[in-house]
Amino acid sequence: MLRRYDVHGCRGMIIEYYGPGLAQLSAMDRHVIANMGTEMGATTTVFPSDVEIKRFLEAQGRGQDWVELVADEDAEYDVYDMINLSELVPLIACPSSPGNVVPVTEVQGRPVNQVVIGSSANPGLRDFWIVSQIVKGKVVHDRVSFDVNPTSRQVIENLAAPPEDGRTVELEKGPNIKSFPEFAALSNSISVPVLLKVEDNISTDEILPAGARVLPYQRRG
Repeated sequence: MLRRYDVHGCRGMIIEYYGPGLAQLSAMDRHVIANMGTEMGATTTVFPSDVEIKRFLEAQGRGQDWVELVADEDAEYDVYDMINLSELVPLIACPSSPGNVVPVTEVQGRPVNQVVIGSSANPGLRDFWIVSQIVKGKVVHDRVSFDVNPTSRQVIENLAAPPEDGRTVELEKGPNIKSFPEFAALSNSISVPVLLKVEDNISTDEILPAGARVLPYQRRG
């Protein structure tokens, strides 16, 4: 979608995904796709609340919250697009824009300096497992910064629970990793002044600065 619409092609739009291909997408897969809608400028991204969402909520102990939500049969849309999943090849976004998308074959073998697993782009336990199988028994090149950033407290707990011997591993923290301070409970509403207004097409680092001074204190849901 980013290859087709770039980083501003969906401004003012609500993107809805539907079709038989959704049957192969887990709730976390949909989470990733919906999150990336922001990179196209979309107002929001929606998926139908189907049996996969029901399964996810049941696994979370929230099965009673599930309600089937699908588009009306006579729903109309301003723009239709089709993705033939059988024709897709692995794609990758190159610097310095999420919209600079090319087939992976065009950049294979190119040196990299940083690899990040987790956050909003790889949120599910499966994503961490796949990478663990790729790097199992190997050592990261000394040129590469290999960062693992679990998406939530639940993911951290799940990662700590598969191998029994994982509980005995001592975590070595570098100087840029700090323990979480105690936070007061968040209020239901908060009012703050607007300090800065920026133009369109900004990066997430401009929305929330990154770096060792700020990242250790981010609160993730």
